[in-house]
Amino acid sequence: MWLEEVEKMTKKDLRALINHSFELAEEPGRERGPLYEKAAFYMRELEHRRDSWVSIRDFILEIIVIALIGVEIGLAIKQGTDEDKLMDKQNGILRNMQTSSSATAETLKTLVATMGTMNSSASATADTLKSLRSTTVAMNNDVHGQLILLYDPSLHLVYDTGSKKITLSNNGRTNIKLDGTKYEITPAEMFAKPFLLAPGAAYTWSINPIYQDLFSKVAKGMMLERSFDLYIRNELDKKYLVHSRLVGIYEGDTFTIHTQVQSIDATDWTIPTTP
Repeated sequence: MWLEEVEKMTKKDLRALINHSFELAEEPGRERGPLYEKAAFYMRELEHRRDSWVSIRDFILEIIVIALIGVEIGLAIKQGTDEDKLMDKQNGILRNMQTSSSATAETLKTLVATMGTMNSSASATADTLKSLRSTTVAMNNDVHGQLILLYDPSLHLVYDTGSKKITLSNNGRTNIKLDGTKYEITPAEMFAKPFLLAPGAAYTWSINPIYQDLFSKVAKGMMLERSFDLYIRNELDKKYLVHSRLVGIYEGDTFTIHTQVQSIDATDWTIPTTP
């Protein structure tokens, strides 16, 4: 089943597939492990959709908070405009009173004092606007940083000696897509359609040609290390290149392969050419 088919399924469809997998697993002669893994995959997809809704809800609440801050900034600007108009009226009164007799001197002093108070209020309003602007910028940066962290991939690569297969696990909080692989001495293998891994899900495939290469070149007491890269995308279709190492080595009389993910780099990769 491909990515597009899973994305089109409703919750009712996913529940039906889960029940069907459990029913098949109870039938005599059935291999239960793959059926249980299939049911677990659909259950994790249901859980992921519920978690995605929670993330969207939290994001909407943060947007509402930012909007309220914007409203507060608008009210502060309006207050400053109203005070400027009031100051203009007071200045007109002052010019008229300057032509009056000395009996109005005390009134002029009072008006001058009032103007000083209003200037202080206008200055305080400007400082408030600057503070609100700094707070808004900081909140925007924080929300952006949280969203980036939410979609960062986290992977685990494990080799199984018995089956000679390798398993890629998604330890992140959102879906990832596996587009292809590149072994050190062979051309890259890009899949016709990407494999979708939900949070907590895993994909297992055979690496027999890689096993044969390492097995044929490693004697007891020695080891051989090769690079093994994975081409992936996160849920936002941002591309990453996963750099890992495969080490062929004997443990007693048993030949095995150790795996290590060295780095996950965001890079706009293209389909590699043959070395």
